[in-house]
Amino acid sequence: MSKLTKVVGSHDLINLLGAALLVILSSGMFFYVVQEQNTEAVLWQAGKYRSEAIHRHLQQLQKTQNLPPKNTSLETTFDYSEGNCTYDSQCTWAGEGCGGGHGMCTNQPEKYGDISTCDYNFNFPSNNGYTCGCISTLGKCGWRK
Repeated sequence: MSKLTKVVGSHDLINLLGAALLVILSSGMFFYVVQEQNTEAVLWQAGKYRSEAIHRHLQQLQKTQNLPPKNTSLETTFDYSEGNCTYDSQCTWAGEGCGGGHGMCTNQPEKYGDISTCDYNFNFPSNNGYTCGCISTLGKCGWRK
């Protein structure tokens, strides 16, 4: 069994006998390892802190960047969408244009007016089997299959 050879903090390199393993912790939390501690226990501890840090980071992103909540599935997407809703009729595909994939699924279509772009956007939800509507479980306009 490998033994750790130095004290470790976040963003440090953990030196193992015969190998080096980079453990990335974005939580800013430091943990310290005494020499002779079991490598597997330290790696489990590092993974736990990393998972918690990633979870906190994603929660913060959802708040600050209006990302969709975690409980969305592949059946829904919030790309090219905005606005809150209660009913399907509140969300429309605004600015559809003459091409295959422009505009927004929104509750404020007047913001977009006419879009005259006529190229094909392969990544647009309507080109991948989605239709604009209210994702009522989340109260947001979005695209669903």
